[in-house]
Amino acid sequence: MNFDQFNAYRDQALLLHASQEGPQQIGLDAIFTAVVAHAASARGKHQRAPVEREPAPQWFLDALERLKGQRVTVSSFLLLSGLAPVTEADRRNVGRWLREAGIEPRKVGGEQLFQL
Repeated sequence: MNFDQFNAYRDQALLLHASQEGPQQIGLDAIFTAVVAHAASARGKHQRAPVEREPAPQWFLDALERLKGQRVTVSSFLLLSGLAPVTEADRRNVGRWLREAGIEPRKVGGEQLFQL
């Protein structure tokens, strides 16, 4: 935020603070914080970073064919496919690839089970 933006947000917060009526008033610092947060969200600063969409690799397709008919979680799918070490990105990708393959999970005991 540059100096001119800061001054504009400060002036807007002062105007809003002065326009309050009644015995209970919101503090100037809270109003200033809300004005800055609102301006940042209007600019789209708090959007999720774009996810790199990579196609399903061959090891995934081979493991999907080999495990046909079983009920597995994403972690057990990775374990049975022989991929090691596993990262959080691998778990997210496998879940996405299974959904893209048309396999919808069922939540059982807090875990998502995929019927392959």
